[in-house]
Amino acid sequence: NGIIRVGETKVTGDAIAFSTSDVIRLVVVDGVVEWFCNGVPQGHHDSLGLLDTDIYVPYVTMDSDGDCVTLLEWSCPEGEDPGLSRALALPEPVGPPVSTTIALTWDLTLSHTALTVSGPAVYKAEAAPEFCAARINMAVQSTGTYCMSVRVDRRGSGSMLFGLMRPDLPADGDPGKTSRPDRCYYLSNGIIRVGPSKLKSSAYKYADGSVLRMVVQDGQVAWHHNGVLQALGDAREVLGDGCMVPYVVLSSPADAVTLTELTHPPPAPITAMRINRVGLRAYRGARGHGGDTGVPATQLYYCGMHADGTCRCGGCDNKCGISNGCPCQHCLQLAGFAVVDGKAVPSGSSG
Repeated sequence: NGIIRVGETKVTGDAIAFSTSDVIRLVVVDGVVEWFCNGVPQGHHDSLGLLDTDIYVPYVTMDSDGDCVTLLEWSCPEGEDPGLSRALALPEPVGPPVSTTIALTWDLTLSHTALTVSGPAVYKAEAAPEFCAARINMAVQSTGTYCMSVRVDRRGSGSMLFGLMRPDLPADGDPGKTSRPDRCYYLSNGIIRVGPSKLKSSAYKYADGSVLRMVVQDGQVAWHHNGVLQALGDAREVLGDGCMVPYVVLSSPADAVTLTELTHPPPAPITAMRINRVGLRAYRGARGHGGDTGVPATQLYYCGMHADGTCRCGGCDNKCGISNGCPCQHCLQLAGFAVVDGKAVPSGSSG
């Protein structure tokens, strides 16, 4: 019902009330406890007075017939053995299948062909190019809250990256190249970047079993490692340059990760990529005008091809996009438009 308490203290009475498919997260850092609902902070309070006096364990309570929850994450400080789990005969932490508010996982058409995708799990073959990206066909916008978590099942000696990238870039490219203005990642060696800014160079390095979490809230991106915040940065400029989708890059043979959380703001997000009628990949537009369609570019698709006659408004070139302006006649169809007498009109209209 939205009430949060720590001991005798009522932290808040108006947190988001639980509903079906919500992801609830509890983080305790040096005695300060904080709750999240779908990646959004709900309340925090100092619990040292409680934790110093007795033993506490995580729990859920269900009092209605048919209530059901799934454990998504269980982590403790690195190098420490909780011990209590054995003393209380609790089950070992497990990696459940993906639980998400949308039926999305790694997209085969957006991922490198050398990767093997099995539901929420993705791993790299023994013989494959150095950099292999797995991506999710979900456009991350500069408004709303998006949350994504992955568990590192196995990591070799090479680089592993987790973040956001444009879906039209090569799936075997290096997302960390200095020439890339759209860099937005948490690298396995502890470097975190957003565009030209290096937010951190000493974040926790990935290890087998690490749970990595990325939260994008109104353009602000935060990365966590095993529940501990690693870096926070402003990604609005990166997100405003065009469509960005979540990704991981695997570079060592037998690298493997599993998607454990994927949430987005309602309503359901726009589709990041579609195929136009001549077989070209077309990507959702970004900020700006939609040419002669009269709708924002975010409601249109662009394939990036040059073609005479593509510009019908007189204010853009003859390139379809890549992020705004007049779409070509083939991409117009994806948004429900057609070219009639040299101008874009809704399909079925005579102009």
